[in-house]
Amino acid sequence: MDIIEPPESTRALVDAFLETAYIAECDDGQVEIAIGHLAAQLEARVAGKCLGFITAWNPGAERLSDEENNAADRDLVHVIDSHRVERFPMHAVSPDGVWFEAGWLVSDVSRVTLDQWARRFGQLGTLWWQRGHAVKLRVYHPKIAHSDNVFIDWIE
Repeated sequence: MDIIEPPESTRALVDAFLETAYIAECDDGQVEIAIGHLAAQLEARVAGKCLGFITAWNPGAERLSDEENNAADRDLVHVIDSHRVERFPMHAVSPDGVWFEAGWLVSDVSRVTLDQWARRFGQLGTLWWQRGHAVKLRVYHPKIAHSDNVFIDWIE
């Protein structure tokens, strides 16, 4: 895998993913998870050998209107439901609350399928992890220099 020098926007975007709060809406309340940490509270509420988070909002990190984001979300729901996997509402919010994206926690979706969905909906990052392991960020970009974070998978 080639390692490239990142434009500042790429490094900033990866940093933003790492600092974001990811909040699942479970039947008994909200559960927050973070990249690089175990998600034991969430795993206690949701079945599945692996879990992922995906959104269709703001493809390419370009802010869209609520109408456009909601239309993309409806398309994503259709795709998820066609795979007959369990899904739960989940959202991502920046520490300052300025950036918000609604999405879905999905259960028992392979990394390959999640990657296909991410590319289809123009997403630059998703979350995926196996039960009992730390949450990992999947970034759809060649690996950038000086990025040795073991909780990031770079997908070219």
